Amino acid sequence: MKHPCPHALRTPTLLLAAAFAFLTAAHAQFDHSDYSWKNVKIVAGGFITGIIPHPTLPGISYVRTDIGGAYRYDAFSKKWTPLTDIFNQNDWNLTGTESIAVDPVDPARLYLAQGTYTETWAGKGAILRSRDFGITFDRINLPIQLGSNEPGRYSGERLSVDPQHHNILYFGSRNNGLWQSSDFGSNWHQVTSFPVTGPTSGVGIIFVVFQPTSRKPLKETIYAGVSDTTTGLYSSTDSGATWQPVAGQPTGFYPTHQALGPDGSLYVTYGDGTGADGMGGQRIGNGAVWKYNTTTAVWTNITPLGPWWNPTLYYGFGAVAVDRQHPSTVMVSTLDRWWPGDEVYRSLDGGSTWVALGSEPAGSEAGPPYNFSLRDDSLSPYLTGLSNISACSTTSCDPTAASFGWWLGALAIDPFDSKHVSYGTGATIWESHDLTNVDSKQMVHWTVGADGIEETAILALVSPPSGAHLISGIGDIGGFRHDDLSVSPHAGMSQPFFSPLSIDFAQNNPNLTVRGPGWSSSAGAYSLDNGISWTAFTGIAGGPRTIAVSADGAHWVLAPNSGTPAWSTDMGTTWTPVTGVPSGDPVISDRFNPLKFYAFDSASGTVYISKDGGATFAAAASGLPSGNLYASPAAEGDLWLATSSGLFHSTTSGAGFNNLGTVQQAYNLGFGKAAPWGNYPALYLSGQVNNTPAIFRSTDEGRTWQKINDSHHQWGAVSPIIGDPRIFGRVYIGTNGRGIIQGDANSPGSDN
Repeated sequence: MKHPCPHALRTPTLLLAAAFAFLTAAHAQFDHSDYSWKNVKIVAGGFITGIIPHPTLPGISYVRTDIGGAYRYDAFSKKWTPLTDIFNQNDWNLTGTESIAVDPVDPARLYLAQGTYTETWAGKGAILRSRDFGITFDRINLPIQLGSNEPGRYSGERLSVDPQHHNILYFGSRNNGLWQSSDFGSNWHQVTSFPVTGPTSGVGIIFVVFQPTSRKPLKETIYAGVSDTTTGLYSSTDSGATWQPVAGQPTGFYPTHQALGPDGSLYVTYGDGTGADGMGGQRIGNGAVWKYNTTTAVWTNITPLGPWWNPTLYYGFGAVAVDRQHPSTVMVSTLDRWWPGDEVYRSLDGGSTWVALGSEPAGSEAGPPYNFSLRDDSLSPYLTGLSNISACSTTSCDPTAASFGWWLGALAIDPFDSKHVSYGTGATIWESHDLTNVDSKQMVHWTVGADGIEETAILALVSPPSGAHLISGIGDIGGFRHDDLSVSPHAGMSQPFFSPLSIDFAQNNPNLTVRGPGWSSSAGAYSLDNGISWTAFTGIAGGPRTIAVSADGAHWVLAPNSGTPAWSTDMGTTWTPVTGVPSGDPVISDRFNPLKFYAFDSASGTVYISKDGGATFAAAASGLPSGNLYASPAAEGDLWLATSSGLFHSTTSGAGFNNLGTVQQAYNLGFGKAAPWGNYPALYLSGQVNNTPAIFRSTDEGRTWQKINDSHHQWGAVSPIIGDPRIFGRVYIGTNGRGIIQGDANSPGSDN
């Protein structure tokens, strides 16, 4: 196939740019707020589970993530745009994208399979259908559950459009067999003729792929991959009326991924577990890559040899991709190869021979150090910190020192540009625009290709009154001091590395900042320079919950998830058990009086107060609903209790509370700079007011509330939420998979 003419590519790209601009502007007229929203920049930070280039339009691609939804890449903006911020708190389980399908006939049609968990406490899944590249969606609820954050989530694609009858779609489920729609996704039914109708020994039906035909009538071959070690591949040649196991297929391994080449070669990757290690599935300790010639029905084992050309493997394979312009060019990625690191292999002869690109040990393969890959992670320096902390200081990281990555479950060759290859990891996307260099034994250059993707789960946020505007605690990648909210922090994540569930600072001396322990150990860390550098301290047993620091920084109280809180006056060197507080209760500090601390026992609805620096506590108000207690920076003893029964306020250090009556449900609460026309800190609420779940702001101590987000900016489950004490109207929102959201008021007008 010839390379397409650059001028031919430019016209559709420009037309798409104009179309996106028009559609986005038109849609904004019907749904807007008085706020502008964007991410605090970290760049990716979570598992990229699928990369899907548009099959007919150059410059357009889609990505799915395990808990952060889906994105569209536009070549004219050179950034990824989030598509699934449309779910509110009640629909949090729909924020994960399990599969993506693009209509090859009508290129604007896009389908997303949404649903994060299949547990009993999670809801049913849904199909999102768009006719404008994901700018707007119709939602079709499904009667089954989906699991974008469950084992084998990198497999796919489970959702597929019939290229010759594009009204027909198939979806392979985890526990409920194969499903079909014949009306562009409006209605779905189980394919009862398919041999698998329930759970498998693995993770269900993991892919559906069509092989078009020129025969009349157009009844192409359909292949369906099943996560099963006995029969992993079925086919149908009569539009799904009947299905048969593909003869001669390998057994003993679970299929993990597939790619069907234009020459009729079907490539399938395998592992002996559903993987990957650490994501809830079985760790993969062996695997293979097979090629099936769909014309001759012959299977060929094309598994790349391991380090030092060893045929005995201790890992599996995660993804496979075929070059549409050169069908004999195929690439595969490893999975759970923890030493010397996961790898991408490339073959120019359909898998007969392979070249490793990036993680082979010395002497294993001819070529320069680190094989044929040079890396630049300057867009997100924390990647170096995750794999090579010695290459980072308190101010910067070496941008060339990041590893090749782990959990390589997504891999794509641009169908219009053979030099352009991307692969996803457990933390980001790496891309190259000179990948074919390796074919002549030259170096390949990799950069972070995830600009616009923000996929972290936020555990803790604080915005001190001076210094950095934001300090974060983040799942998997630790957290950051955010000096510039528009760039990923130059020094990478905070060291020592762990993911704190709680952060606090001394209100009168915000240079003293303390990160509470994470789940990995009982150690925490404190900083005397507003989070630039950190010193570790040893905490207490019982798992992490909260760290509370007095207004002057002299007293700390550490509350474990299970066990008795303890107090320290020597910066965490020694800890003394607290008396008077039930086990497992979170503790907060008064923002004015350095001797006052508060605890709230949700089980009994009782507030406890300490007046001696956290050493002893006594009961105050009781009989309150279960919820979260907050101390405001407005005055001594100014407390708020967010509950599912409303929002409660105390100005008496917890001796008594009043239900404001203006909030139906309060999930999370934060405080920011007071409005120009007011004296009390602005309140920011994730909750329900007037039967509407949303993000709200109040500038009059909660008497009235203004909804500040809209239906395209909701982000599912959000926590925590805080305001900026230096900028009125600014709010920071922590999400479970969409990073940190920054909201700014478009005008300082009154809420009333």
